[in-house]
Amino acid sequence: MPNDWIKLHRKSLDSQVFSDDFLWRLWCWCLMRACWDERWYRGERLKPGQFATGRKAAADDLGCSESKWYRGIKKLEELGQITIEVNSKWTTLSVCNWGTYQNAESKSEQQMNSQWTASEQPVNTIKEGKEIKEGKEKNGGGDEKSLMAFPTKGGGQWHLTKPIADEFRERFPAKNRKAEYQKALDWLESDAKHLKTAQGMKRFLASWLERSDDMKQVARPKTGEELQQETIRAKAERQRRYEQEAAK
Repeated sequence: MPNDWIKLHRKSLDSQVFSDDFLWRLWCWCLMRACWDERWYRGERLKPGQFATGRKAAADDLGCSESKWYRGIKKLEELGQITIEVNSKWTTLSVCNWGTYQNAESKSEQQMNSQWTASEQPVNTIKEGKEIKEGKEKNGGGDEKSLMAFPTKGGGQWHLTKPIADEFRERFPAKNRKAEYQKALDWLESDAKHLKTAQGMKRFLASWLERSDDMKQVARPKTGEELQQETIRAKAERQRRYEQEAAK
């Protein structure tokens, strides 16, 4: 499924969202920001139809106040258009029924695809092969699943894949690599001037690891009970912050 367009359904014309200019703009913004495929954001997995944002960044995108943006997404949640999950650092928005309305190929699309001529197919095959090759080179590595995504110049992403992570593990065995990857991501996201090209990201991460301090000690693995208690505390904290935001 291409990720440079979204589907809008005609029945939206009769919806309460369409009747309000700002809600409609906010809803379209959510659709265009949502992930088309599974990806990672600061160590958290985002599923298709989800995206992470902050109140200030979102308000800047839409040219409105933070309070207006928050009231808008709460209204969309009330109407069953999205769900909201808030943690201490960002807000994750999930578009409801994303797979039903965005990923499902319509009957007319299936018919059109089945009508490709024999002369078109070789041309498309060559083009697709070129795009796949370019995509692999840009994203940092083959068909491997992305372990972590880093923003790059021009609005794209570079993916840390398992082969690259394995190479860094061999080169930097004494480094706390996971923590350093997160620090590097935070630094890149803190200012657009810090962003690198996709081709330069592997070299950038290698240099970052070289400059980082060696691990002083290896942390003791946590027990199942400790992990469970941490999960309970994290959920309680998220709920507390969510209630605080809703009360504003």
